Amino acid sequence: STSPVPSSPVPPIDKVLGRLSFSPSGCWLWMGARMTTGYGVVRAFRSTFATHIVVYEFFHGPVPDGMEIDHVCHSQHPSCNEGSACEHRRCCNPFHLEAVTHTENLHRGRTIFFGDPNHTTRPGR
Repeated sequence: STSPVPSSPVPPIDKVLGRLSFSPSGCWLWMGARMTTGYGVVRAFRSTFATHIVVYEFFHGPVPDGMEIDHVCHSQHPSCNEGSACEHRRCCNPFHLEAVTHTENLHRGRTIFFGDPNHTTRPGR
């Protein structure tokens, strides 16, 4: 019989905080694995966690029901490119993360739904 792969005993927050690079912009950039969308991910306890949510919950508490996490650093950076190459999707600075409604997240993201045809939606931001 094959024994299961042991789960990492290291909490997700410890894994995230150990793999950050601090940019001049103030972003705490995740240097580990990323989803195809560009958001950081970490595995712990046989689960996969989004790095920005791990950090948000460590510093601010659980994400309130009906809310999602906005990268304020992206929302305030008008020249940032969209898509998976956006460095702000890797940001884990708790002061750059804010719980907002989905509608507010779309609005801040300058989506086509809010009158900017040069940008597309950024789900999961």
